[in-house]
Amino acid sequence: VPSLGNAHTHRGSSGINAEYGGRQREYGNFALPCKDLVRWSSLRSGFVAKYDFLISSVVHSGPCLNLELRYSVSEEKVIVDLIDIQGLSSPRSGSTIIPSEVYVKLNFRNARTGKKARFKTHHARGSSPCFNETFNFTALTDELKDVTLVIEVKVRKLTTETISVIRFGANAEPTQRRHWRKMMDNIIESKGCAMLHPLTLRINR
Repeated sequence: VPSLGNAHTHRGSSGINAEYGGRQREYGNFALPCKDLVRWSSLRSGFVAKYDFLISSVVHSGPCLNLELRYSVSEEKVIVDLIDIQGLSSPRSGSTIIPSEVYVKLNFRNARTGKKARFKTHHARGSSPCFNETFNFTALTDELKDVTLVIEVKVRKLTTETISVIRFGANAEPTQRRHWRKMMDNIIESKGCAMLHPLTLRINR
């Protein structure tokens, strides 16, 4: 299979209140002091992007994959920074997974050229699955609408190793579509955007 990517090691709450139209809206049980709140209608795009990660952390209470996407125009590459998995050992996840057995597999396909690239992380480190690895996938700017990225969360020693799948491109869920769109919005600056992606666990011992 022709390869079009390369990988290298990466460098190393529960709600928010917002005031909108004179009314206060509450998300979860966490509240910021009213004096520090600003009207959402007056927020600039850069300010919204700055707090997007905080808001996504608030909304997703179950296990989530934390990753950053960016596109380098000069290198013509989609860059994926896999950071960690949060909440996997929480009571809400209902899992008894050992963090050191967790790893992630990435499958990238360019439908226009037919080329594919596959990578996988090292096994997780620490008390929660932490990776801090970066993966690069080659694609021209005008080919980005034709690429598909599938990220599989896997666990060694399970009957079925894949416990959750996240898709960008074809058949993507709203969270993934929003994250990809934010990457595209920052394409000129090659600026990265991190988001949490909820994991739907399928565990068979």
